[in-house]
Amino acid sequence: MHTVRSTDTVKDAWRVFKFGGSSVADAACMERVAAIIEGEPAGPLAVVLSASRGVTDALLTLVAAAERQEDTAPALAGLRTRHADMAAALCPEAEARAYTSALDADCQDVAACCRRCGWRGRPRPPRATSSSGSGSCGLPAFLPAPWWRAAGGPASAGWMRGT
Repeated sequence: MHTVRSTDTVKDAWRVFKFGGSSVADAACMERVAAIIEGEPAGPLAVVLSASRGVTDALLTLVAAAERQEDTAPALAGLRTRHADMAAALCPEAEARAYTSALDADCQDVAACCRRCGWRGRPRPPRATSSSGSGSCGLPAFLPAPWWRAAGGPASAGWMRGT
């Protein structure tokens, strides 16, 4: 975890926390992150979370397998299960269902990206777009916001998706 604090003595100075992949590796780790954040005094706060431990490497491995025209479905299913299980452990049922629905759409986008990787030397199919409309490929990194709100965090808790 890296903490960047303003050296200003301004009452409402922003505090920014960045948690690396090992800090958000699973539901228990996410709960520890929440305890750290909940221990902070009131005021402007930004929290940046990396992909969970191993997810970036798994996605790179997935793309490499797609380039070799290997089946990527089992690896993608494993990533989906990992994220859905975290949602089920951390969020109320309705929030977990909503998260999993967005996750499923993004997994379909990742699968489409993987299929395109195998089209070398041939015309590519039309570009798939993500559920966010950005056209990017990736797993949703917005689980903390609904979980945070459900755990009693501020209703204004939100997220921004990286592209």
